[in-house]
Amino acid sequence: SLMPKFPTDFTTFVDLFSGGFNVGANIECQKVVYNDISEEIMRLVKLFYKFNSNEIIEKLDYLIKKYKLSDSDSNGYEFYNCNSNNGLGSYNKKFFAKLRDDYNNSRKSIEKDFLFLLLTIYAFNNQIRFNGSGLYNMPIGKRDLNASMRKNIKLFSEKLKNRDIEFNSVSFEKIDFRKYENPFFYCDPPYLLGTASYNENGGWNEEKEIKLLGFLKSLSDNGIK
Repeated sequence: SLMPKFPTDFTTFVDLFSGGFNVGANIECQKVVYNDISEEIMRLVKLFYKFNSNEIIEKLDYLIKKYKLSDSDSNGYEFYNCNSNNGLGSYNKKFFAKLRDDYNNSRKSIEKDFLFLLLTIYAFNNQIRFNGSGLYNMPIGKRDLNASMRKNIKLFSEKLKNRDIEFNSVSFEKIDFRKYENPFFYCDPPYLLGTASYNENGGWNEEKEIKLLGFLKSLSDNGIK
């Protein structure tokens, strides 16, 4: 674990590349700054901060019924003529396609954020990917909102409560360290040597890697850990 290596005398934890917020959600610090250049992912995490877990589950269950998606937690696999080895993709495929189309054709709203959360739950390996036109284009996966996923939603939502979290969606160099009291900056940037979804469509590249190095040097020069 990285956390035992973190300093202990900081007041504000600044997570520059927050993504799914696993580190920021588990850090022992009252003030946490979330930042991710993907506004969609930032808004997704913000759902868990804004709503309690019961509200989130109720909304997801409503949308599952609306789109006629599988609910294996209530009905099992046989109800959908599927089994746990092959998964639920064959049943969900056409309903997932409708959900994805509705999401891509929606304007920015809390409702759209919930559609995004549902897409992520039902998508292949729970992954997120957008094409060059900004449209979500992951295919259907094998699983649905099962008991394990429901438990994780509850735990994650509870982790974010009773904390002061500031949400941003900007390029890392636009985060001003002077705004924050006694900050510690945590950086888990996209991997330069990789073919992940964040490297598509003009994502992370050598120029940004060098810019990050300069940004980290400026932090260090100003005594910021």
